[in-house]
Amino acid sequence: MVILGATTSPSRADDLATTFSGELRFRVEALDGAFHRNRRGSDQLATSRGLLQIRHRRGAARLEAEFADSRAWLDDSGTPLGTDDVNVLEPLQLFVAWTPSARVALRAGRMTRDLGSRRHLGRQRFRNTFNTFTGVDGSWRTDTWAITAFWYHPVRRHPGNRADLADHARHFDRSHNGFRFVGAHAARKSGRRHVEWTLLNLRDDDAFANRDRNLTTLGLRLRREPAPGTWDYDLDFALQAGSTRGGIAPTSRRLDHFAGFIHAEAGYHFGGPWQTRLVGQFNVAGGDRDPADGDSDRYDGNFAVRVFEYGPTGIYGAFSRSNTAFL
Repeated sequence: MVILGATTSPSRADDLATTFSGELRFRVEALDGAFHRNRRGSDQLATSRGLLQIRHRRGAARLEAEFADSRAWLDDSGTPLGTDDVNVLEPLQLFVAWTPSARVALRAGRMTRDLGSRRHLGRQRFRNTFNTFTGVDGSWRTDTWAITAFWYHPVRRHPGNRADLADHARHFDRSHNGFRFVGAHAARKSGRRHVEWTLLNLRDDDAFANRDRNLTTLGLRLRREPAPGTWDYDLDFALQAGSTRGGIAPTSRRLDHFAGFIHAEAGYHFGGPWQTRLVGQFNVAGGDRDPADGDSDRYDGNFAVRVFEYGPTGIYGAFSRSNTAFL
């Protein structure tokens, strides 16, 4: 990985500052002995990702722009190439922010977001492209509380067909009024103990071929921070209800939806020069029991980061938070 950056010096007279930062990342993946359905043999993929971020601040106001260029090579007809690998030269973020104090922050425009554990909403780290949103959000913080609320229209990445992705074709991504993601998150800290509550609603009924989801997610997280010589834990629960279609065709049957997931983790921090921590984890997420019963029981991860607890994803991608139970 290569990191490039530059920063201007702020002007004391009017609290004015402009900063530039950038990143170039190259990665090669190889998989031997494919285990996914309808795939055989080995696979490989080389990816690149470039980021350029510009921030301009004047007093409590800030203008931020971030551009991303994600590409892939060495793929063949059997490689699961998609918009999670390729997104050519796109304005990833472009928003204005107002921070009148250390406790309050407001943003409007196109942006990315990390929310709590990132198991409902998060900015990708390992994946080559990002989820981004157009809308508004706000946060309020005290010494013990942090509350965030948002109203987003998720941005659909383009192009959607494999041939254009393989050719690195350039298409602007777009958000749509019929695709909406709104929610609130509250966290309370007391020493090393944290409690978080999450309420989300995803409504997906724009003109694109999709499952027309209308899903409400309620989450609770209990966490104790690791510290040398003590036990810690991370318990993350979510229930999800609403409706979805059984397929992307407009004639697909409408299904009642009820699902959930649990992440349970316990660890012990031994301290010492190596800072060793022993961790046990358990994850379970709902799957559809019977495709013909008129119900959908498969948990929908909204815009979560893929199961980062179990290693890298990419062309490997063994797990997701649906239809799974594993230690």
